[in-house]
Amino acid sequence: MKNRFACAFLLTIGIAACAQASIVSLNAPVTLNGSYPTFSAVCGPSPQPAASTIDNGVFQPETTCYQSGIHWQGATTGDTTHTIAISFSSASSISGAIVQADDNDTYELDYLGLDNLYHLWWSIPTISSFGLVTRPNADQTTVMSLPTVSALGVRIWATGGDGDYAVSQVEVFSGVPEPSTLGILSAGLLAFGTLVYRKRKSL
Repeated sequence: MKNRFACAFLLTIGIAACAQASIVSLNAPVTLNGSYPTFSAVCGPSPQPAASTIDNGVFQPETTCYQSGIHWQGATTGDTTHTIAISFSSASSISGAIVQADDNDTYELDYLGLDNLYHLWWSIPTISSFGLVTRPNADQTTVMSLPTVSALGVRIWATGGDGDYAVSQVEVFSGVPEPSTLGILSAGLLAFGTLVYRKRKSL
């Protein structure tokens, strides 16, 4: 019984250790492709934030006016003339991301593969809200688990919306557990709890 108890405990701790995610994109070089003039809209004229604010790890308060992020006007469908690119210092294994962007637009986060081509990584949906909203969760800490890929960087661009776009934060992570791993972790914790309960009951 002691051996079973120890094995379950070590299994749980081991899986939990593997679940630690680390940020890859923090303060990496950012390139704005396209024109980003200041324009007057819902919130009045707002100066463009520095490009470096995209990956500095600082989120805007949820529902802040979208012009507090890097903002631009473009095509309402597939605005490929504006992209925001983040370059990693070296090839990195990435597996998850958090994005804060205007609520009523869709965006695409692509990764730059080792073949120096961009590939679709995350199709970011609209959120029924106002202004800048974080995906996948407004808590600004939940990481969207994505396929693990080797990448030299990422880029984000608008795939559709009202033509007024904004992105205020992009965080890219390595070591994000896939949903199947989280399921194993949950099962391990359940087994651990069951063994503890039975151990106490037998005493």
